[in-house]
Amino acid sequence: MLFAIVEDGTVRVLEDQSAARREFEGIDVENGVVTFYAQDGSLLLPRFTRPNKRKLLGLLVESGEYDLSPSFEATTNVDSFEIAIGEATVVEPNPHFKSIAEIRAHVERQKNDR
Repeated sequence: MLFAIVEDGTVRVLEDQSAARREFEGIDVENGVVTFYAQDGSLLLPRFTRPNKRKLLGLLVESGEYDLSPSFEATTNVDSFEIAIGEATVVEPNPHFKSIAEIRAHVERQKNDR
């Protein structure tokens, strides 16, 4: 399971990376429209296996493909999970969590179990 936090404040709970790739195009990921976090709140960074391609002066875009990898380095241009979830406004319906508070509690448990 992973969390996708969209720039509009929506939290999406996804089963796995395949679901992330189905739900979010590479161009949106590259542009920072969505940020991914593992179930323990650690940042997942996109690594493009096929880059996005821009054509006709950037007006047409062919979306690339990406994998999500844990970030082992400090990243200053991406919010931590705590900040991102604090700015979130809504959880998209899913079978696991009904609220942001439930997600926070889950992530905290995951961190304590490490």
